[in-house]
Amino acid sequence: MQTIYLDQNHWIGLSRVAHGWGCSADVGHLLQVLRTVKAERRARFPLSLSHYMETWKHAVPERRERLAQFMLELSGGETVASFRVVVQHELESALERLFPGRIQPRPFEFVRHGLSHAAGQNFDVHLEWPFEALTVSPEQRARFEKTLMNEVSLNLLSGVLREGDILRQRPPTDLSADRRFETALGDWRGIAARCSRADLDRRIYATTLADIDTALFAALVDHGIRLEEFALLGEQGWRALLDDMPSRRADMHLRRQWAKNASLTPKESDLNDWAFLGIAVSYCNAVVTEKQVADLFSREFETCATILTDLRELTHVLGSDRSTSDALTPNSAIDPTGLSLTARRETPCAGGSSPRR
Repeated sequence: MQTIYLDQNHWIGLSRVAHGWGCSADVGHLLQVLRTVKAERRARFPLSLSHYMETWKHAVPERRERLAQFMLELSGGETVASFRVVVQHELESALERLFPGRIQPRPFEFVRHGLSHAAGQNFDVHLEWPFEALTVSPEQRARFEKTLMNEVSLNLLSGVLREGDILRQRPPTDLSADRRFETALGDWRGIAARCSRADLDRRIYATTLADIDTALFAALVDHGIRLEEFALLGEQGWRALLDDMPSRRADMHLRRQWAKNASLTPKESDLNDWAFLGIAVSYCNAVVTEKQVADLFSREFETCATILTDLRELTHVLGSDRSTSDALTPNSAIDPTGLSLTARRETPCAGGSSPRR
């Protein structure tokens, strides 16, 4: 089964099509294809914590609820592992190669279900039935629990609690972290022109290491490796550690591209793009995203995923039949939802569950 990651704009576009708005014939057919390959277990379309956070930013609760309903339908509630869990897995795998025989990496599943997996925290709800409920058949209880869990999943993704005809929405999303990252990213723009290649590399590696220092120290403690032992690896050793972590390589590549290009414009959503698209391109079979991100990843960097900016190109990735592929060529009329752009590259590795260099 192939793992396909869609960024938020494409989820919004598909949701509009699913609800009958702005639907051209080819994109409508694409939605049917996506639903079919999901039902046949040929592909899955998991969400990340980024999708929850971006959905919560919508001001109109009814729109959030409609979007969340569609996202849960196509994703089936499947989610990718949290940033923390991915980094922990990559650290343990990389440290195991630096300290052979001393580390046993914990089991890792990239795709599971629910917000708990996406956030790396327990949001699960467990029902305890009273003694009197023994008169209710197990089948009836299972149906009730499934209905309740589906409603809880919708509430968590939409940030909306429906009480009869009243929609209660969560407090506004705090964007302070997004804005701090946007400002910091602006400081990286074009700095390559003001320093040597060696100095730039040193700064990029040092910044990346500092970003995960808490997770690194925790991994060292968990596996009985003293900080002094790690320090003996020297700069070459900790650079090798970061190079052996697929999502951190992607992060460093993006930072390097920003340092080289003074014309790039930071935006509020960049924090989520960096945190989650870097993981997605390392572990998924295909990622459908915006032009700027696809262009940055196309510059001297190998990704596990095929990176697309046109949803209709997914038919080639998914190996759909000829008639389907022919019906969804990139030369079709541009759809007003903004779904129709161009494909970027072929995937250099297969499977998507275990990234390769």
